Amino acid sequence: MILIEEDFLNKEVCQYLTKLSITKEEEAAPFRDINILLLQEYDLPFTKKIVSYTTNFLGKRGVTAFPERIEITIWKENSKQNMHFDEARESTNLTSITYLNEGYLGGETVFDNGVIIKPKIGKTVFFDGKKYLHGVNPVTKGKRFVLATWYTSDLDSII
Repeated sequence: MILIEEDFLNKEVCQYLTKLSITKEEEAAPFRDINILLLQEYDLPFTKKIVSYTTNFLGKRGVTAFPERIEITIWKENSKQNMHFDEARESTNLTSITYLNEGYLGGETVFDNGVIIKPKIGKTVFFDGKKYLHGVNPVTKGKRFVLATWYTSDLDSII
């Protein structure tokens, strides 16, 4: 299942997360050619709101999944991610990415079945990253900010 939800997060929430990322960017951990901030390390009360919101949203669609890791990823120009399967914990059963900003070119999420997701602020893509081969096209201009979340059905693994 690949579920695409337009406007999953509203523009104000996306702007808040983008501003937080810009403010804390120097503290971000490098991973491949992107930088990562763990949301709960910078705003735990807001993280709890995101956990509740996503859990309720998925539950209404019959999906039992609780956030186990939430990252803000920062993609500079020329950043990309080759096609891959997520290397996640055994209990991980879902992945989502939410586009937080506009003003950049490239950075589309691609799947090996031909699906290409064009970034739009607030849009979220839910999928099983361990089952769907996926990647990210190069960011050709600007910076791409994304909220990346991994989910579990194991209550002992949630945030």
